[in-house]
Order: sequence, then C-alpha cells, then structure tokens
Amino acid sequence: MVYRVAMTKIPEARTLAFLVACLVALSACPAAYASDDWKLVSQKDGIDIYTRPSKDSANMESRGVVTVPHGVDAVLSVLENVDAYPSWYAHCKAAEVVERHPPDWRVVHMELDLPFPAGDRDAVVRIDREMQGKTRVLRISNDADAIPKVEGFVRMPRVEGSWQLEPQADGKSTRITLQQLNDPGGSLPTWLTNKLVSEQPATTLAGLRRVLDAR
Repeated sequence: MVYRVAMTKIPEARTLAFLVACLVALSACPAAYASDDWKLVSQKDGIDIYTRPSKDSANMESRGVVTVPHGVDAVLSVLENVDAYPSWYAHCKAAEVVERHPPDWRVVHMELDLPFPAGDRDAVVRIDREMQGKTRVLRISNDADAIPKVEGFVRMPRVEGSWQLEPQADGKSTRITLQQLNDPGGSLPTWLTNKLVSEQPATTLAGLRRVLDAR
C-alpha cells in the first residue's frame, strides 16, 4: 500500500500535527511490526508470551511480558535475591552467586530440573545492571567456563537475554519483560525444546508476580 500526502499552505503547527497523525496511522499497520518477527503464542492471566526464530541458532527466542502493581525497586530486590530463585523461577532447584563485582555485575550458577527426558541442566551466567532512560535492565550473558562442570549436570552451552523493568505512568506499577535465547545442550526432541521456550517464561513471570504479591 502506498501513502501519499498532498501538502498545502497551512500553518506550521497544523502541519506538524498532521504529520504526527500520519506517522501514528502508519505505525498501526501490521507491516510496522513485522521487522522484529515476534509472534504472540500465549495470553494467560495477564502474561503475554512471544517467540521468534533466532538469527544464529536453531532454538527459538522467547519474550514474556507482564505488568505488576509494584515499583521497580521491589521487582529488582526479588531478582537480585538469587538464593530464593528455587521458590519461584521455573525449573530452578538451586542458585547461588559465585562471583560478585558490586554494584554493576555478578556471576550466578543455577541448577535446573528440566522435564523428562531432558534431565538435569546447569547454567552459569553473568548478570550486568544497566540503565536505559528510566528502565532498569539486567543483562544476561553466558559465562559457562566461570566454574568447573558439576557432575550429574549437563552444562547449558548458551544462556542469554535480559530482564527489563519499565516504570509505568502511575508511578506504582512496573512493566516486566523477560527475553531469552537458551540452548539446553545435549540431544533433546524438538517438541520438548519448543514447549520449554513458551512455558518457561510464563511460569517464571507468574512465580515472580506471586512473590511480589505476597510481600
């Protein structure tokens, strides 16, 4: 579809308003959202889950979004309490900080009990704190060689993503976005991998919200 705007001599303020209206209209077209390839796969209990193909991996990326009636600091305090992850983080049965570099970054080791036939996995990640405007970001990057491999666990070769905590206009709520690209390692059936991609962020966000609401 081609959009043509015929310009006439009208006051500058009206011209600016007209152009803004055109841009808003164009942004509402589906093509405006096609560039990032995210596909909505689940909407349940206020949690939206999206997936998309990865550019450099056979595994899918996932993005989970939820808005909670709690401030950014409250959410951040739960995310940084690593020892409590097993109480709410999907499939996590143990977690600990193995290296601290306050206040900007830390290295975290997690042990995961994945559904049969996957078996136990573990992951070692570096988590960096960042600010993007008013949005707090916890950037997750793979650090698999930071500690020796643990007997009985398959070390996940790739774990990356981010937590984004965006304060809302009411000053009391936070929009939480969890984005992930994980490679569980080993040989897993496609149906299980795809199931984990959509279910893991949904379960994790629901658990995080439950902990926040219980405070």
